[in-house]
Amino acid sequence: MVVVASRRVADQRFAREARRLITELAGPNADRLRRAAVALQLAEIADRALGSDGPLNWTRLKDHDEIRGLIAKLVPDLEQMDSVGRTKQEFHIPGRILHQPSFKTPSGRASFKPHPLPDLAALGERQLRLMTVRSEGQFNTVVYEEEDLYRGQERRDVILMNVADIARMGLKHNEAVNVTSEAGVMPNIIVREYDIAAGCALMYYPEANVLIGRAVDPRSKTPSFKSVVVNIGSATGTVALISKAELANGRKSSRDDMKAC
Repeated sequence: MVVVASRRVADQRFAREARRLITELAGPNADRLRRAAVALQLAEIADRALGSDGPLNWTRLKDHDEIRGLIAKLVPDLEQMDSVGRTKQEFHIPGRILHQPSFKTPSGRASFKPHPLPDLAALGERQLRLMTVRSEGQFNTVVYEEEDLYRGQERRDVILMNVADIARMGLKHNEAVNVTSEAGVMPNIIVREYDIAAGCALMYYPEANVLIGRAVDPRSKTPSFKSVVVNIGSATGTVALISKAELANGRKSSRDDMKAC
């Protein structure tokens, strides 16, 4: 009975803290509070599941500086990360910048290993081989900006295709299509012309993860993020387009938020 009551008090305290953060998310510190809310939730879940009396004190890891300090202790050459939250100073990882072609190998030269390419099955008339990528305005799976400066895209619900594939399938630039794989479907995706090899296509993750199957490489245990056969079909609806001028007028940069991570 005491355990149940104690857990109820903890739940209420967690709910109050979450509500406090939510009410402040529209304020001037919105981006900082969103990151704090994520850290709070993950640490709270870990504390409930594992407790904080073991090797890790999950309660303390609600603080980003505590997380950075732990990384600095565990990962070689990242000792300076311990002070980043206080100093705001960026740093280079030792040994990563090479001004001379000298490498830490027995010969002092770079070593390359050839790998045979797998035999890929032929694609159907409406099929492409999809790779998923990050955008320029993205850090891991956290998307800070819709625009991708690297590839000249102002939105993420797009599939970048070779112009020959677009013509072969009777499609047009900015036309909406449904993209389907054995794992899932993404409806109303915008077709965009892009300098990519014929037979290939590109989409952004994590949104496109719905198209990735559960099978993994036997050695690396990595899913086929860079080689998924997808079918391009007719869309079921229409998609509103926004011009780059409209995007520029309404853009709020989040570059400082990316650095803050």
